[in-house]
Amino acid sequence: MKSINITNTSIFTVYELNRYIKNKFENDDKLNNLFVKGEISNLVNHSSGHSYFSLKDDKSQLRCVFFRNSKSHFKFDLKNGMKIILEGSLEIYEPRGEYSLVVKDAQPDGLGSLHLAFIQLKEKLEKEGLFSVEHKKPFPKFPKEIGIITSPTGAALQDILKVLRKRYPLVKVRIVPALVQGEDSANSIVEAIKVMNTHQEVDVIILGRGGGSIEDLWSFNEEIVAREIFKSNIPIISAVGHEIDFTISDFVADKRAPTPSAAAEMITPDIQELYSQLNNIKIRSNRSIQNKIELYKSNLKQVNVKSISKKIIDIMNLKRRELDDIKDIIEEIMLNNIKEKRKQLEIINLKIKALNPKSILKRGYGIIMKGNEILTNPSSLKKGEAINIILDSGKIEAEVKNIQNN
Repeated sequence: MKSINITNTSIFTVYELNRYIKNKFENDDKLNNLFVKGEISNLVNHSSGHSYFSLKDDKSQLRCVFFRNSKSHFKFDLKNGMKIILEGSLEIYEPRGEYSLVVKDAQPDGLGSLHLAFIQLKEKLEKEGLFSVEHKKPFPKFPKEIGIITSPTGAALQDILKVLRKRYPLVKVRIVPALVQGEDSANSIVEAIKVMNTHQEVDVIILGRGGGSIEDLWSFNEEIVAREIFKSNIPIISAVGHEIDFTISDFVADKRAPTPSAAAEMITPDIQELYSQLNNIKIRSNRSIQNKIELYKSNLKQVNVKSISKKIIDIMNLKRRELDDIKDIIEEIMLNNIKEKRKQLEIINLKIKALNPKSILKRGYGIIMKGNEILTNPSSLKKGEAINIILDSGKIEAEVKNIQNN
């Protein structure tokens, strides 16, 4: 075995060597604040909040550590197989003599970090059912009070109020101001939703702000905001940014509007259209009522004619019956009168017959006439006067011979 001459050679302890290498790393500008890209593997998320993983390519790999304090503002979750660009510094872990990259920040390789965070949270909440249609609350057709959560100084508020005043001035408006951009904006929005839900007279909430970059709109992509929207008892319409902008709030809200002013239009009726509809209803109602009246008039005329005709016929029939009854009575009276007259005539006839001289003559009597005077007393006669004796079958001319008085 070849001997080693160590007379003029410094001998390092393990610690000294690791310390030496560490100092070299720390004093090398290329190894501090460097950027390195690769694929994540062997990812371990420790209960302490730190993440440990390897960054590899097709030829080599590098151990990495992402401490909790550096991750506090991190927007997306690390995943095995993720292509990523890391920013950090190489450090030696002296107890084990291992070097690793201490990560300060990270971004997806080929995809922005916020965009990736958006996709990851969207997939997570969608799996939990926060976007499901069955959880969407209905909106009232004629809201009595509308709640608005937005910046009190932003243009979005004025756009919403302008539309509401024009379309539906009857509605009441309740404004709960909130930060819609910046570090504390997510918590501000959450608190505003909670406050709005204490006012049960509010029928619907408009949650929104004007347009901006993805960073400007990021408050509406925060998980705490999404979950508070889902918990709201009052239906919420999300109106964040412009038509091309989509946020997590849009998916979890009960309805999404492309702009704040569009949200005001979507949840309110147009009062001019209502007036027009009411006028059309009034016209149709009046026309329908008039047609009904004319129909009823026509039916009434027919009913009256029929009724009058029937009444006339009934009266005529009644009068006919009464006339028949009167005729019967008159006829009966006349018959009775005739019978009575006949009896009277018979009696008179009998009397006439009894008093008729001819009847007496038939019984053998005669009538003595002196001229035209019937003689009943012989004292009116004188001897020798001419008299006539009328018999039943003829007349005798005679002369008075003798007169005797009883």
